[in-house]
Amino acid sequence: MSKVSKILLYGLACSGKSYSMATLFKLQKLRPHQRVLYLCTERNSLDGLARGLKAHNIKLEENQLIYCIARPKKKKAFGNEVRALSKYVKQSAQEAQKSDSSNMGKDSYTFFLDIIKGLETFKGIDYVTNKEVLVGNVGELETTDILVIDGLTPITHGIWAIVKGDRAISQLRDYGTIQYWLKSFTQDLMELDCSVIVLAHADRIYDDIEKVEKVRVSLEAGTALAGKYSGGYSDVIYSYSTPQGVRVWAGRKAGVEVAARNFPEEDKLVQDFSLYNFFREDGIV
Repeated sequence: MSKVSKILLYGLACSGKSYSMATLFKLQKLRPHQRVLYLCTERNSLDGLARGLKAHNIKLEENQLIYCIARPKKKKAFGNEVRALSKYVKQSAQEAQKSDSSNMGKDSYTFFLDIIKGLETFKGIDYVTNKEVLVGNVGELETTDILVIDGLTPITHGIWAIVKGDRAISQLRDYGTIQYWLKSFTQDLMELDCSVIVLAHADRIYDDIEKVEKVRVSLEAGTALAGKYSGGYSDVIYSYSTPQGVRVWAGRKAGVEVAARNFPEEDKLVQDFSLYNFFREDGIV
C-alpha cells in the first residue's frame, strides 16, 4: 500500500542527493502506478539523477519519470545586475535601502513566480519518450505520485530577487517577507496529497537557545526560521560523504538536524529509498 511521505533531504554539494533519487524507481514493482514528477532548479540536478540511474542499472518506462527544468528567462547577460549597480553607485547608502515609487524593476526577476506558475500547471518531458507531457496542477496529484524539488536554494534566491528588485542593499524588513513566502511555499507542498521530496544544501548555524553550532538546512532567510523550518516534514535526512568517500545518510548524528520517522535513527545509512519505510506501509524497518 502507498502512503504519503514529506521528506527534506539536505547536505553539501556532491553528497549524493540527486544521485540517490534514482533509487525511487526500485519501488516501481511494489508501487506499479508510481510516477515521479521532477522539478529541476539546480543546473546539475538531472545529471546527478542520470548518473544514479546508470549506476543502479535502472531502466525506466514511459510515464515513470517526468521532469521539468526551471531556468530564469533568457536575458542579456548581467543585465539586471548592471541596472541595479548603476542605480546604486549614484545613491548614498541610505538612499539605496529605500524603496521608490516604481516597482524597482521587479518584473525582471520572475524566477520564483515562474516556479509557482509551473507547479500550478506542471508541464514536463517524459524521460523515456522525450515527449512533452501536461500533468496539470500539482494539487491534483495522487498518493502514488512523488514530487521532487531539486533544489531549494535557487528558489530562495528567486524570492530574494523578486523582493529586492533593483535595490542593491537588503533591508532588515526583507527577511520577514522572505520567510513568509518560503514558509507559504513549503506549506503548500506539505498540503499536497502526493509525496514530496525537497533537496537542499547545508549550513553550519549557531543555535542561540542551545548555545551550540549545528548543521541545518541552508535557507538564507535569517536565523528566525532556521530552527523551525524542518518541523513540517515527516523525515529530515542529512546526506554526506565519509572521510573514505562513501556517500551515506544520517538519521542520527551529533550536531546535525535530522528527523527519523520512516527510516532508522542511525548514522551511515545506505542512500536507498527502497530500503526504508518511505511511501509504503509494510513496515520493513
